[in-house]
Amino acid sequence: PLAHGLFGDTFVWMDGSCNYLYPMLFLLIGVLPFWNALRGRPLSRPLQWICPIFFVVAGLMHEQIAVALFVFCIASLFLLKKQRPVPPYFSVLFILSAAILIFTFTCPGAYYRLSTTSYATTNHQELLILNLINYFSVFSGTLWPVSVLMGLCSLYFLHQCPMGWFPRLLKLLICLGCVFSALAKPIGLPAKSIFWVFFFVIYYLAILLGFLLAAHEMPQYQFLPALYLSLWSSQAIPAVLGAVGRPMFPLIILTL
Repeated sequence: PLAHGLFGDTFVWMDGSCNYLYPMLFLLIGVLPFWNALRGRPLSRPLQWICPIFFVVAGLMHEQIAVALFVFCIASLFLLKKQRPVPPYFSVLFILSAAILIFTFTCPGAYYRLSTTSYATTNHQELLILNLINYFSVFSGTLWPVSVLMGLCSLYFLHQCPMGWFPRLLKLLICLGCVFSALAKPIGLPAKSIFWVFFFVIYYLAILLGFLLAAHEMPQYQFLPALYLSLWSSQAIPAVLGAVGRPMFPLIILTL
């Protein structure tokens, strides 16, 4: 998407490339051990040594990636343990992700940077609500295709699950979410409202439940909830700060 300078800030500016493009690339390589295990695919021995290096570098390069890695590890371990004992290799990666997260959020430089922005007083409840409104408003505006794409993916996998009242309810909620995301701007609904915060939280939770149901019914889709949770965990900081634009780059890439 070209909205909010996301493309230009990420691919044209060196600062954007270093902070978002390369960490995202390293993340995609670093999580291959978990990804292949969730998909039931073997990982070659060279990659077993190479992936942890990219894993650590990706987490240290950006705090959003550090959070995404940590959540992805937790979700993957939980899903893998339901089927078979987890090798120590994955436990080591989880410990590394936890260490990276602790280092990231105890590093003084991160808080110094936040104190120099206009979002430094996020401890105020009113500002937090305003930031959440600003963040979620883009999903009914310029980034509505991303919101609809998530819903369509969940509907596709739900369609393959046995039908009951709960899957049907999820389908209804997700369909309504897709329609409202796409039509909110054309029919003139307010762009920034607390309504959109509640609306999209319910909508995205319904999508998550759809992925969890698909993973429960069909083990080959276990990667879905892990990927989806890490996708949104990468947006925890931007949502609290009300930041749109290049901070949403991990969301866009992982959605695609």
